[in-house]
Amino acid sequence: MLFFFIAFVFLTFLSVFLLFSFITLVRYQSFRKRKIVGPKPEFPFGNTRKSTLGIQNLIYDVDDSYQLYRNKGPFFGFFSNFRPFLIATDPEFIKFVTMKEFNKFRNNNTVINPTKDPLLARSPFRLKDDAWKSKRNETTPVMTPIKLKGIYPLVRDKTQHLIDYIKREIEADDTKIFDARNICTRCTCDTISSLLFDVDAKSFETDSIYYKMGEGLIRGVRNAVKSSMPFKKLPKQVENFFKTTAMTSVKQREENKIERSDLLAYFMYLKERKGISDLDLVGHCTTFFLDGYETSSLVTHHILYELGKHQDVQQKLREEIQQEGDDMSYEKLFELPYLDQVFNEALRLHPPLPFATRVCSEDVEFIDKHDHKFEIKKGDVVWVPLHSVQRDPDHFSSPLEFDPERYNPENGGTKPYAEQAVWIPFGEGPRKCPGVKFGNMQVKTAIVEVVKNFIVFVDESTVDSPRVGPKEYFNATGDKIYLKFKNVNENI
Repeated sequence: MLFFFIAFVFLTFLSVFLLFSFITLVRYQSFRKRKIVGPKPEFPFGNTRKSTLGIQNLIYDVDDSYQLYRNKGPFFGFFSNFRPFLIATDPEFIKFVTMKEFNKFRNNNTVINPTKDPLLARSPFRLKDDAWKSKRNETTPVMTPIKLKGIYPLVRDKTQHLIDYIKREIEADDTKIFDARNICTRCTCDTISSLLFDVDAKSFETDSIYYKMGEGLIRGVRNAVKSSMPFKKLPKQVENFFKTTAMTSVKQREENKIERSDLLAYFMYLKERKGISDLDLVGHCTTFFLDGYETSSLVTHHILYELGKHQDVQQKLREEIQQEGDDMSYEKLFELPYLDQVFNEALRLHPPLPFATRVCSEDVEFIDKHDHKFEIKKGDVVWVPLHSVQRDPDHFSSPLEFDPERYNPENGGTKPYAEQAVWIPFGEGPRKCPGVKFGNMQVKTAIVEVVKNFIVFVDESTVDSPRVGPKEYFNATGDKIYLKFKNVNENI
């Protein structure tokens, strides 16, 4: 009996192996017939053997092939295991997909079961077609300058928690080494928890439940990206926390008639005036918590890393900030040209998301600059490799160098690069990240306060050029970035 069982298992495995090998081969041959270049896949890895085995992040598997095929067509065929994708290499093709023919590429490539994961499924990033448009229209008004200006004092107030924490720690031990991602995430956790739930998350003082749930939310998103199966991705404990916290905050405000200019107030307005459901309100809170917690913290800690490595850049930025005095207004925050250059160069080297994805909804033809015709079929999934495009030497001189000077205002800032679709850290077109302006404010506020108060150094224990961790979805380094701080009025 045991022999037959083992034989059955072996034959089943062999059948599955041969079936998927055949499917992958057919798809690869289909690419070849369509004159789509690309590396030959190997089953079961496709072109992602190293990332599948946990040796490196997927962005490096993609980048390895990108370097080989970036000048051989507008895109190339690529297999993540047995799933085929088209990796964009030509900026004109990127504009074709994200803007010119947006209606044929309006949806992201995500699989979320709305019944099992109602909060994740309500994110504009994951919604499709008219549902995406409707949800995005609900969130856009909160990103206006007037709304953000009202929120800004709260952001500054909570950012002070980071400054106070660093000061306490270095007063106790001036050799203290800080985990950059940890302190930046705790800072954004304090900020976004205040704006959404009107609470003090106390991320720097205790083992905060808000911080724990933020990490749980990141794990849920990572699960959603790594698996295409329609199973529950967000831990139940995390889901219940956000539901309970959001609705408790709403109830307290309604009962006590509390008025406060923040994100929760706007979502309560949507509930009262637009008739969104309680679950939709919680969904908005969860989406903004994710963006304000993880994305902003990653950008902040990458900027601090680059400033620590480039003391000349840091000093120039400090001088610009000091010229504005102690009271940095909302308007001035967005009028500092060098701060903007530093911010934009960090986004080029370290985009929060390494890819933008689009699914083709109907057959369409792309004609490149050489009048070569390429057919994109319904169901084809296009990846825009932000990491690779923004480090392409055809688009940026010395692409691996951190050089804010490339965005000098007299040269047009980022505009020439954005118009070419080679500087696109938040995506491009109608599906560009809707929280860009909020993230911009949140990150710049933190950077201004840190640089105004401290001299930042990268500790020698930090590896050179830290790489994105093998299991990460967001642009989070696997090797920790360690920083040191000195009060700005101290001698180096």
